[in-house]
Amino acid sequence: MGAIEGKAMVVCMSRRICVALYDGIVALRPDWHSDDDTLGKFKIVMTGSASDPQAWRAHHGGKLRRDLLAKRAKDPNDALKMVIVRDMWLTQEEIAFYDALADNQSAVEVLGNDQLKIIAHELLTSLKSSITIDWAHRDSARARLRVLVKRILRKYGYPPDLQDAAVQEVLQQAEALSAQWAA
Repeated sequence: MGAIEGKAMVVCMSRRICVALYDGIVALRPDWHSDDDTLGKFKIVMTGSASDPQAWRAHHGGKLRRDLLAKRAKDPNDALKMVIVRDMWLTQEEIAFYDALADNQSAVEVLGNDQLKIIAHELLTSLKSSITIDWAHRDSARARLRVLVKRILRKYGYPPDLQDAAVQEVLQQAEALSAQWAA
C-alpha cells in the first residue's frame, strides 16, 4: 500500500509551540521551508505582537497573508501540504468572540471547539453589519443587538446556564472592536 497524498492542519496550544514545531520540522526537512509565502511545503498562521522574539516575526502576517495561505491550503495542486495554526485559524476579532463563548465550560463540552468557532464567526459578521456609529450610547440599539446575539446562541444550542453572561461578554467585545470597524 502506498502513501496517501493530502494536506494537514496542526492546531497548537501556543505561538511558542507553533514556532518550536516549525523549527523542528525545518531541522528534519530543510527543503520544505521557504521565506516566500507563495512557496514552501508548510507555514505557520498566527498573529503577532511587537514584543515577540525576532525569530517569530517571520511567521507574522495579516489578513492578506492568511487569505493567501488559506487559498494555497485549499488548492490540491499547491505544494503547501501543512499549516500550523494557533487558535484554529480564527481572526483576532473572531478570537475575541470565541473566548467570550468558551468561558462557559458547559458550552465547550456540549458544542465543542469547532461549533464555537462557527458561532464566533457568525457573531462577528452579524454584529459588524448591524452596528451603527452610536449604538453603544442608544439603549434601543443595544437591545436590538442583544436580541441578535441571543438568537444566534439559541440557533446553535448554546447552553442557557450562562447565556446571559455570554451575551454581555460578546457585547463588551463588540463595543471594544466597534471603533476599529468604524475606521
